[in-house]
Amino acid sequence: MSKLYKSIFNVNGCSVVKQEQTDTTVTITVRLTKGNASRCGCCGRKGKLYDNGREQRVWRTLDLGTKMGFIKMDTYRVKCRK
Repeated sequence: MSKLYKSIFNVNGCSVVKQEQTDTTVTITVRLTKGNASRCGCCGRKGKLYDNGREQRVWRTLDLGTKMGFIKMDTYRVKCRK
């Protein structure tokens, strides 16, 4: 089932940890895979973490028929040369 959600939500470089479904919403919780973790969002290089998992963010995705879709993920910041 996680492969289906990964395909529907188009989350590349992530693995689905948990999926929740209610009458009106579908929410998946993802985490970065080992190869994609600790990369800079601008240049894509690996860097050192300086703010590890300070909060969990929620993003709204396109609706899935009659249900709203959400993606949850722990966020962190990377120290990059650029």
